[in-house]
Parts: sequence; C-alpha cells; structure tokens
Amino acid sequence: FEYDNHDNKETKKKVTPCSVCWILFVLLLNGAQLGIGVWGMDDCASNPIDLGIWMIVAGSTGIVFTLLMFFPKIESVCGCCLGLFGFSWFIVGAVCLFSDGGVDLCADSTVWYWGLAFWILNAILVSVSLCFFCCLVGITALIALIAAKVASDGERSSLV
Repeated sequence: FEYDNHDNKETKKKVTPCSVCWILFVLLLNGAQLGIGVWGMDDCASNPIDLGIWMIVAGSTGIVFTLLMFFPKIESVCGCCLGLFGFSWFIVGAVCLFSDGGVDLCADSTVWYWGLAFWILNAILVSVSLCFFCCLVGITALIALIAAKVASDGERSSLV
C-alpha cells in the first residue's frame, strides 16, 4: 500500500505491515475510548464536563489525528492545531478524573476506571513524546555549540 507524500509524486511512502498493525492498534484503542464514552455518557457527571463526553472527544480526536497521516496536505495545515487541542483535552481529562468532584462523584463508576486507564496510556505517550522532543532539542543545541566552537577556533587560527 502506498500513499502520496505531499506534492512530490516520486517519493511515495510505503506502509509496512508493522505500521499497519500500529495504525490498527491506535484506531482500535481510540475506537474503544469513543465507544466506552458513548456507553457511559451521563454515568459520571464530573466537573467541568461529563467524563463520557471527555472520552468521546478524546477518542474522536485520536481517530482523526491517526487518519490524517493519509492526507499529508491536510495534515500539514491541521495537524499542529489538532495536536495542541489533543494536549489541552488531555489536561481537561486530568481535571475531570482527579478533581474533588470527579473522584467523589465517579470513583465507583466503571467509566471512571476506563477513563483513568485511557488517561494513563495518554500520559505515557505524552511523556515519551516530550522526552523525545527534549532529547532532539538538546542534541541539536549540542551540535550547534560544537559547530560554533569549531568555527570560532578556525577564525582564531586564521588571524594568527
């Protein structure tokens, strides 16, 4: 299976069996979150919103974000905004789950436990993403510092 990578027709990305398995896993996980949210809507009316609504929006956002990879032109425009929305919605989920209203009203609810499980999975993914980003920025800064040092040493030797 191939899909177009932006405007360049010569470089088509091939989807490997491993990436297909990962895409299916992510779609199933987000689909389960969406389904459990629909099933448990109005079961846990925590603050600021119903936990079922949080799960529906989070699952839908994950599905759309995953499917956007097949539409690179749209992904380049909408991907960043959708990513920021997803991170913000992740914080809303923390407020729903861990605020006094969420724990007191919903701690015995099956939806609360499922919401907690999905939130923990997302927390792990966000943490890994942030670690990767910080490492990438750190390595880039280190390379830039080394390049600047080499350049300044070269200028000094040409002055002598």
